[in-house]
Amino acid sequence: MTSELAVRTPGLSVAMKNARKSAQANGITCIYRYAEVLLMYAEASTRATNTVSTDALNAIQEVQKRADYPDRGIALTTTTDAATFLKIAEENQFLMRNSSLK
Repeated sequence: MTSELAVRTPGLSVAMKNARKSAQANGITCIYRYAEVLLMYAEASTRATNTVSTDALNAIQEVQKRADYPDRGIALTTTTDAATFLKIAEENQFLMRNSSLK
């Protein structure tokens, strides 16, 4: 399977062939935003332990800092209540998904 792009870009055709051979990717490479990875980590960590770890809190705060929360006068998340924290993580993921539709 050769695409027009692969014909115009010689190295790309090799990469496409190798991607199809990958057992992990199965020819499809998922790309995640760094913020999404941090939010997934924070949520998974909190769900697994039913507590908000320091790492999970730091992860969600890093996302908020990257979104300029402090510069806009928005307070960073400081909650240690697992249920509230999960609601915040889910809301942030919802916002991330919808931002890609713009």
